[in-house]
Amino acid sequence: MREINTSDKRFHNGNGRNEMGTVVTAEWLNAVQDELVNIVTALGGHIDEKIPNQIATLLLAKLGEKSALVSPNFTGTPTAPTALPSTNDQQIATTAFVKKAIAELVGSAPEELNTLEELAAMLAENGDLRRTLLQKIAEKAPLSHKHPTSDIEGLQEALDEAGKKGLPVGGDCGVSERS
Repeated sequence: MREINTSDKRFHNGNGRNEMGTVVTAEWLNAVQDELVNIVTALGGHIDEKIPNQIATLLLAKLGEKSALVSPNFTGTPTAPTALPSTNDQQIATTAFVKKAIAELVGSAPEELNTLEELAAMLAENGDLRRTLLQKIAEKAPLSHKHPTSDIEGLQEALDEAGKKGLPVGGDCGVSERS
């Protein structure tokens, strides 16, 4: 589209005496019309002389298809940059970031022990290893800071469920108190 051909690129009214109004040529008007028609068709519409606000209606409809800027609800397959592994802020975590973090967590674990289910099964089968691990964990707990199980949300239910599955809990787990 062309700008109007005046020194300040603005339209001017003539005064009917010594100042002539801005001359608007057919070429300029056709360029404006082409620009407006292109907007309508690019937005999926067609020119209809009975609709005075086609561009506004089409623009609002297209904007309505977009996610809100606050708490957007994404559809399709949205993408985002993958953050560095050391990132610890409010960035979006992509599946690539999460998979890399899990892979680093699993590290060099053997194939038969690289899921929590496999690890739990192995611990259930190997009493000596289970006792050793529990003892090492118990050594990490501070002696002066104790919590009744009722203070830890969901703990008692988890212990009860573990007991139902035959896993040793409480005094049966082979961990002795530290002195």
